[in-house]
Amino acid sequence: MDDTLAINVARTAIRDGYNTGDLNLLCSVLDDGLVNFSDRSQSWWGKDGIAKLRGHLAQFLEENQLKYTVIIIEIRVMGDVALEYGWQVFDYSPKKGGAAQLIRERYMDLWQRRPQGWRLISHITNLDVPDTLARET
Repeated sequence: MDDTLAINVARTAIRDGYNTGDLNLLCSVLDDGLVNFSDRSQSWWGKDGIAKLRGHLAQFLEENQLKYTVIIIEIRVMGDVALEYGWQVFDYSPKKGGAAQLIRERYMDLWQRRPQGWRLISHITNLDVPDTLARET
């Protein structure tokens, strides 16, 4: 399997983990030294951070129905490291009723080749904002 495809497969584990609530699947591609700089949340890293992520996601998925979509712009492989970036969309609604939410973020992920395969070592997001430049008429 080529590197780009292998990273796509790893990304699919993240997507499917979110969408099915399978936190073991989602976490299966996270590196033990993962650094997370996600927008709208506390920064965290390492095994302790992954444990916090699992706890947060378990509670979130207990309370909400989630559809996670990822739009990959590029995966750039540079030896044993790869850069992936694009958009991710979290479309969720409370299971007990209430307004649905749609959050669209830009993301940049850094992957590292490990003996067990490609692992996510850094995740950075920020809220996607609409283009505000004036359009010519």
